[in-house]
Amino acid sequence: MFISIKSKIFLSHLFLVILLLSGLSYKHYINSLDDYINNIITSYMNSSSSIVTTSSLAISGANYGNIQLPSFIEEVSRNKNLLYLNITGLSDYTSKKFNAVYNKKYETIYRNEYSVDYKKQLEEKLKKFVSKLNSPSSDKVKINFLIERTYDKLEQYNQNINYAKESNTKYIKIKPSESPYIDFDNHILYLSLKTSNKNGGVVAMVFDISQIEKIRLKILKDLLIEILIALSFSIVILNILSNKIIGPLNKLSTYMSNDFQNLNANTTPGSNLKDEIGILSKAFKVLLEAVQEKQIKTERKAYYDSLTGVYNRNKLDEMFNEEIQRLKRYPANLSIAIMDIDKFKNFNDTYGHLIGDEVLVMIAQNVNSNVRNTDVFARWGGEEFVILFKETSIEEAITITNKLKDKIQALEHNIAEGTTASFGITQYIEGDTVETIFKRCDDALYRAKENGRNRVEVSQA
Repeated sequence: MFISIKSKIFLSHLFLVILLLSGLSYKHYINSLDDYINNIITSYMNSSSSIVTTSSLAISGANYGNIQLPSFIEEVSRNKNLLYLNITGLSDYTSKKFNAVYNKKYETIYRNEYSVDYKKQLEEKLKKFVSKLNSPSSDKVKINFLIERTYDKLEQYNQNINYAKESNTKYIKIKPSESPYIDFDNHILYLSLKTSNKNGGVVAMVFDISQIEKIRLKILKDLLIEILIALSFSIVILNILSNKIIGPLNKLSTYMSNDFQNLNANTTPGSNLKDEIGILSKAFKVLLEAVQEKQIKTERKAYYDSLTGVYNRNKLDEMFNEEIQRLKRYPANLSIAIMDIDKFKNFNDTYGHLIGDEVLVMIAQNVNSNVRNTDVFARWGGEEFVILFKETSIEEAITITNKLKDKIQALEHNIAEGTTASFGITQYIEGDTVETIFKRCDDALYRAKENGRNRVEVSQA
């Protein structure tokens, strides 16, 4: 599958942008969530300071009554997100273990630490009070009060034991070193706060932080919006940048894909740039100039006469055949002339070949500058030249040839005497070939030579 360079640049940079955005977004997400969690922890720790203070006093005196007061229970219950509270420690005076629990399920605080024979002691006390009640000398009012208190304690004990058995076991005990701890699966925050009594203690609390899921979704939503906005801007910017990079490269590649013959080194796009495209453009320009220069030399060697600088026989044969083929499709006038410099061998014998070459060049350049741009003038060989008069009747060709003959006769060389030329002319006849045309021209030239030279002879058929 073809993928353009522009697409490759765009996609690779877009991938980097997405990678960068993903990293930044993830970091932003974690930081935002951490900030929210830290705020929640700080808030709960601050709001729990009075609970810790009351718990410290209760532990210090091993007084469960302090934490079972309705005011304290109401204070604890006021925090709707507090699910569980576990107060543990050692009394400052008796070093007895202290353990009380609050469970939102029961909306009360119950004692969770009893001696092994606590119930048995209460039952023995109850028997003792009942036996005293039957004594005639006993204070029945006081004993009845003690019996009621003992029953209350026994009932409370049974109730607390039931609370402890039914307590939700998912609220595990945590060590102070593990606090704070968040259970993201159950959306629960565990806090352990140290008490201020002498022998120390811990207030372990479990909070419902299910609202964190909403916060998490809100953070993700905000991040998604930010990512989409950033991607939109990135796509626009990447398009501009890729166009800025690929635009000059496209121009250069389009230019390079053109026919070599139609390229101009001076108009090579991007050669004024100072980047890699500019280097590539300059290199192509140098290559183009070298190839075109070599092509010109090759073409000149193949199609131009090395002495006179006019077309040679190869070029004449090519253009003559093309013209014949064109006339077969689109009939038109075509006249042909063969020019031969008179007595050129004797001229060379008299003045030498160097002077002869100079005169040959002078005549060829004069004729070449006086024929029309549409005509073809070429050296046939030695001192013979051929002229193709395109779209020209035989009468017009005779007139032009006579003028050329006169111009040649008027030429002067600073050493050699003047020279003349003879011409044989014919015109294309339907069915002609190159050979038949040249045969008629050659016959006409022969007559011009026989009839005194420096003249134009015509062969009509």
